[in-house]
Amino acid sequence: MRNPDLTVYEADIQDLEAMRAIFAAHDFVAIAHLAARARVLPSLQYPNLYFDVNVTGTLNLLNCCKEFGVNQFVFGSSSSVYGLGAKAPFSESYKA
Repeated sequence: MRNPDLTVYEADIQDLEAMRAIFAAHDFVAIAHLAARARVLPSLQYPNLYFDVNVTGTLNLLNCCKEFGVNQFVFGSSSSVYGLGAKAPFSESYKA
């Protein structure tokens, strides 16, 4: 991406010190959290990995937001929250 107003980092959200270094290097006003392990079947095969990335990693980002005063946090979820019986296309009015 070539936009001077956009900074993209490739880092492991499980690495709290790496996250702190990124937050310390910038004066963020918002964070868009799109990092995750996806798909249900592999999450059943590797629950610890999925927990570490999806839960611990998200908590690391939230804690960094609190520590560095970032008040806007956008979380990109998954269509899996609607379950197997949900009718596509999905609607924002569906209960997760």
